[in-house]
Amino acid sequence: MISVKLFIHEIIHILLSVLAAGFTWRLLPKKRKYFRKRTILVILGAFLGEFLLDTDHLFDYMLAYGLHFRFDYFLKGNMFHKLHKIFLPFHAWEWIVVLGISIYFTKNITLRYFLIALTLGISFHLIYDTFYNHMYVLGYSLIYRFIHGFDTRYLAIPD
Repeated sequence: MISVKLFIHEIIHILLSVLAAGFTWRLLPKKRKYFRKRTILVILGAFLGEFLLDTDHLFDYMLAYGLHFRFDYFLKGNMFHKLHKIFLPFHAWEWIVVLGISIYFTKNITLRYFLIALTLGISFHLIYDTFYNHMYVLGYSLIYRFIHGFDTRYLAIPD
């Protein structure tokens, strides 16, 4: 069963995806021709940025437990306690840089707005998770985690 704390956490991610979509939608040219298609892609990009990001929790879970899946262990984040490591390949500031460069060089306007929404969704997700999970800001850097062997001692602020 999902805890109230986790439920509220996910509701906040939903609100942040709406915020990311709203910010990007305000940037859209209001020309009628592609407006509907771009609006849908902006909403999709923001949603993917907020929620697809969390699929990387499955990567860490599989490293800890293999294919034996227990939903309660997954929801409680037991895999991080068992491994004493945090890999989370999608939870990384580096993706913001890669996406920013992609936005700059993308010629397709519709794709550009999708990427902006995706980037905002990921950014909002990482900023919120940094505070919620008591992580150092660099804790969500793949390079920093790699340098420290993905060891949780270097990633989370001690209680």
